[in-house]
Amino acid sequence: MSAELRRSLRYAYSTPVHFIPDGKGIDKVDIRQLTGRNCCLDMTHLPQNSAITLATIAHREARDGEIAAKDIVLFRTGHDKSGVAVPIVPRL
Repeated sequence: MSAELRRSLRYAYSTPVHFIPDGKGIDKVDIRQLTGRNCCLDMTHLPQNSAITLATIAHREARDGEIAAKDIVLFRTGHDKSGVAVPIVPRL
C-alpha cells in the first residue's frame, strides 16, 4: 500500500472526531462501520476553498442517484494534490 493511500485512509477514518461533536477517535470506531455500500461524489468542479453544501450534494445526488441512509459517502475534491482542506457545511 502506498504512503499516499495510507494517508488518505487515515484521514477518511478519523473524520468522525473532526466533524461530529464528541465524535469517536480512530481507536473507538468499529471497523464494520467503514464497510458497505458507498458512493463517491465528484466535487472537483468546485473552486479552491469552496464549501461542500447540502445544495451541492443534492445537485450531485439528483444527477448521479440517491444516497441511501447508511451509504458511505466519499467526496472527491482533488485537493489532495494541493493539501487544501474543503469545509463541509453544515457541520454534522
